[in-house]
Amino acid sequence: MPTSSQPFTTFISDEQLRIMERLRWHGEALLLLVNLSLTRPDANGRLLTGTGTLNAMVQPGDWFRELERVDAASYVELLVPVTEDHARATAVRRIRDARGMLREGKNEPAIVSARAALEQVKNTPEVKALSKSAKAKNSRDRTQDERWAMVVEDVYSLACGAAHDDETTESFVYSRQDAEVIIVAIAGLVARYGA
Repeated sequence: MPTSSQPFTTFISDEQLRIMERLRWHGEALLLLVNLSLTRPDANGRLLTGTGTLNAMVQPGDWFRELERVDAASYVELLVPVTEDHARATAVRRIRDARGMLREGKNEPAIVSARAALEQVKNTPEVKALSKSAKAKNSRDRTQDERWAMVVEDVYSLACGAAHDDETTESFVYSRQDAEVIIVAIAGLVARYGA
């Protein structure tokens, strides 16, 4: 039986795209399944019917470009290079582990793993000195480098709530979105400071 291909189009609203993005695992390819029911006449005028499922795998880069095209979302690529430096390689591995935990729905363990990567940045002599001088000043009087050091301190403090259950942090609850933001912030800081 001869086969032919026929392009078809369908409509997906911006809201449906947003829901699909919320439901898919962050960073993963998107698998679309389309159930088809087709009817067409044959050469003798008889109607032929058939059903089937069309599978389409949409890679993350293609998915993000399509979301941007319809103004449904935007993304920023962030590369944290691995170098020969052992501390940096460890930090990158911890961020990678955090992403894996996040895909499994383990929000707090993911944050704890990423926090360990940021700890290496926080404990560098440069950041320690800048944090100390920044804390002694009014926030509007801080230099740009001091403000970056305070970002490290604040993101670290926010992430610490996932690792501790003291009287302040025991009521902290981290959503998937919270975990995503914290992990991305930590990855950016590790990239900026080079662990």
